[in-house]
Amino acid sequence: MLTQPNLKRVNRIASLGILPAMTLVIVVFSRFAGSDGPAPEPPRNGLLVVANLRTESLTLANLESGEQRHLALPGPPHEMVATDGRLYVTLGRGEALVEVELSSAAILRVLPLEGEPHGIAVWGNNLIITLDKVNEAVVLDRASLTELRRYPTGETPHVVAVSGEAVLVTDSRGDTLRQLEPGTKSIRTGGQPEGIAITGGYAATADYLGGTLTVARAGDLSGASSLSVGAAPVRVTALAGGQVLVSLQGRGEVALVDLATLSVKRRLKTAARPDGLCVDPDGRNFAVASNHEGRVEVFSTEAWKSSLQLNLDPGLGACLWLAGR
Repeated sequence: MLTQPNLKRVNRIASLGILPAMTLVIVVFSRFAGSDGPAPEPPRNGLLVVANLRTESLTLANLESGEQRHLALPGPPHEMVATDGRLYVTLGRGEALVEVELSSAAILRVLPLEGEPHGIAVWGNNLIITLDKVNEAVVLDRASLTELRRYPTGETPHVVAVSGEAVLVTDSRGDTLRQLEPGTKSIRTGGQPEGIAITGGYAATADYLGGTLTVARAGDLSGASSLSVGAAPVRVTALAGGQVLVSLQGRGEVALVDLATLSVKRRLKTAARPDGLCVDPDGRNFAVASNHEGRVEVFSTEAWKSSLQLNLDPGLGACLWLAGR
């Protein structure tokens, strides 16, 4: 049943804290191993949205104005997507989906959703959400947040990705990459696939226990291959040209991987336990959220150097980098 937020509780825990200027630490020396020269200019456009599991909150950082807004949530945020000025956040142990209006950073609707909702993607006019505890993916009409259908999955369908070619889900405890549409194919992955991305016709999973990426054609899951990338890859996010970024929690690194050649092109050091990865709308910068240190580091994809840091709270997870309004 769709519910409105408990206003007394939400007003107490979800009031916005607007700071006059956010803490930006300009990095003088690049953290990228082997690079020389000055750091690039920090980006000054767009909205960074960062989820914090530990404090059950979101931080919305406006890079142009330097303003931060903090929004408390009625549960720990896992994955996020944004479309048409709205942000949709799965709350996992909070057993709910939250809709947030980005312009005001306010909660609009809370949808109770049993089964520990985790992964989420926009699918046309709908949302598709994975339910870890009931081994299903549910499709919701985005306008009304009413349920349209469910897909059965394997054990613990952790994350989901949608492209023009396919809808794919990782069965995290089943070590499987599963196609929900247009067919029902599946392939084995490395141990415990936690992240997924689709780019350049390829799908890639970040296999946390295996220390690998599993790569296959997104349309039919053919040509599956495995690439060792290092300890504890937890997230993977797409860049243009069939490349992806992978956060490696065990190494404190982000790796740049070319999926067509199945090769690691670059590595860079980050703060401990890098988690969320998000690329700016122009593809010129990306941000890395440190779960251990509570720091968001921004790197240029042109110079491959760090340009700024946001110091937040430990426990950071997913992030999104949205166009400025």
